[in-house]
Amino acid sequence: MKRLAVVLGMCLCLSAFCPLTAHAEESAVISATVPDTHSLTVTANEDIKIEVGTTWIQNGDTVKVNRLSSPCIMLELTSEQNFSKAFLNGVDITDQIRVEKYGYIASYYFEPVYEDMTLEIEIESNLPQTGYSNIYRIIEISALLMTTTGIVIVAKTKKEKE
Repeated sequence: MKRLAVVLGMCLCLSAFCPLTAHAEESAVISATVPDTHSLTVTANEDIKIEVGTTWIQNGDTVKVNRLSSPCIMLELTSEQNFSKAFLNGVDITDQIRVEKYGYIASYYFEPVYEDMTLEIEIESNLPQTGYSNIYRIIEISALLMTTTGIVIVAKTKKEKE
């Protein structure tokens, strides 16, 4: 114990006679500019309605969002579309997308935004891949018009016979 006290005392005495100084010949200023907003680009492989916060945007549009905000994105699908996958800056976030009961609305709440982001949405279509997405509606309307015309002709024919 005495030896330890003697060694510590000697260290204290020597440190008093040998001061240590730090010297810098040059100085540097470090600064950073942090933006108030960041860009959010949303793309989808099919046309869908896209709402970011309270702003409706088109497929492929870029919207500005406030730094460190947590915006909500809503995707409105048609009855012929199903949500398939989502990628945020290349990272798969499919399991974080909330799809409503009937599958027509999907939503995602972002973590606080601190960088520009790209959200890629993949949609699957329920229609056969013929390239004619509205052909079934056209056929249905045509059949309805033909049926109505046939009923009118039959009614007129009966009236003329009487």
